[in-house]
Amino acid sequence: MACNKIDGDKKEEDTNASAILKYIESGAQLQTLTNSFMNEFVFDNINVVSVGAYPQQPFVFYYDAAWSKQLTNELYLNRHLSATAGAGSMTMEDYSSLGFVKISDSRLNESPYKNLLLVKKSDNNKRDWRFEMHIPLENNNRRSQNITISGSYSPWNDHLEATVPAPPGDNEVVSVMLQLIESQKL
Repeated sequence: MACNKIDGDKKEEDTNASAILKYIESGAQLQTLTNSFMNEFVFDNINVVSVGAYPQQPFVFYYDAAWSKQLTNELYLNRHLSATAGAGSMTMEDYSSLGFVKISDSRLNESPYKNLLLVKKSDNNKRDWRFEMHIPLENNNRRSQNITISGSYSPWNDHLEATVPAPPGDNEVVSVMLQLIESQKL
């Protein structure tokens, strides 16, 4: 274990810990974790698939959820969040080839977050934005994990686009993603 000095207090850093997805069982639980990010949106639905005893192997665990916000009689904002505990391995090179850029955030410099890879589309815009957190866990017979948060508006219309807010900022998205993970000993 290493010692880190944070805000004047000594804090033990467990270098043998990794981040994993929190176990989400319901829309209410997900809404509580994402409230600061989705507070002006209406929760539309969630689909949770959980087979086995996550995080103990073997298991299948993933969820997809959607939110919406009506801006005018004809204009809606949409947000989508998905997470899977069975993702394939991705590197920054892989993401770069798909048009993503790395997000730098000082919160990711400490355990258990050091292994996380956070990226966003390099061309995020009002019509189509996307952020991803990749949690590499290719050890102990485990599969990597992934969280995706994306959004858009509908219907796409050039004269309405001026009234649509910009995509969320990196800090805001990283904050909500960190609410969706927890530390686990390797």
